[in-house]
Amino acid sequence: RTVTIGSQTWFRENLRYDVGRESRCLDDVTSNCERYGRLYTWPAAQRACPVGWHLPTEADWQRLESFLGMDAAALSANEYRGVDQGARLRVGGDSGFDGLLSGYMRPDGTPRRANERAALWTATEERPGETSWHRDISADPRVYRSPVDHGYYLSVRCIADE
Repeated sequence: RTVTIGSQTWFRENLRYDVGRESRCLDDVTSNCERYGRLYTWPAAQRACPVGWHLPTEADWQRLESFLGMDAAALSANEYRGVDQGARLRVGGDSGFDGLLSGYMRPDGTPRRANERAALWTATEERPGETSWHRDISADPRVYRSPVDHGYYLSVRCIADE
């Protein structure tokens, strides 16, 4: 399923494509892949989207957040930003993005925050070879932005190539 928000077309659900051991089901429970989609390390996320789609960059995310009304000064800030963009991106929000609070896993496989937050990769590295930017959507109405270690397992939403 897809959704067009502004001029961008996004997957409307988390990616479920199995790229091997660098993609896992939350808590390694197979039914969680159906419920939440797969979780990917950053290297795996780089190659997971199908042809014609890509892992969104920081610029892609900022364009989405700007379209949803985030102030330009907040776009590149860290931590919680915006006013209600996170609420608009969650399941039931008016954007149609349907961000599922699917949790994530630490590099050691420890599951974290299922039904509390969605942690989504971007393709943009913050420290090359170590960390990349990501977005968190949670019960907070704002959107959280910070770098995260490449070994964490986060969700992927693909965006159509332009």
